[in-house]
Amino acid sequence: MSKRKIIDGIEVHTGSGNVYRDLGYPDADEMLVKAQLVAKISEIILFGRMRAQLLRMLKNLPERYYESHKLIQGLSRRRCPR
Repeated sequence: MSKRKIIDGIEVHTGSGNVYRDLGYPDADEMLVKAQLVAKISEIILFGRMRAQLLRMLKNLPERYYESHKLIQGLSRRRCPR
């Protein structure tokens, strides 16, 4: 059950931490887990794209602009989406 309070004349409810439960969905816990999973997958995909872009940028720099060639070699060894 959510807590209610009045702020500036507006009734405000404190949520349970699960928006689906607050909205009354019967499978709220499952929906929350699915939403969290999608968020994590999106984060992983975005990180992979950012790493791929960084790798492409580093490979195009002259060697004097980065500390060690091993940095690029280390990134190259890992699988990176193209």
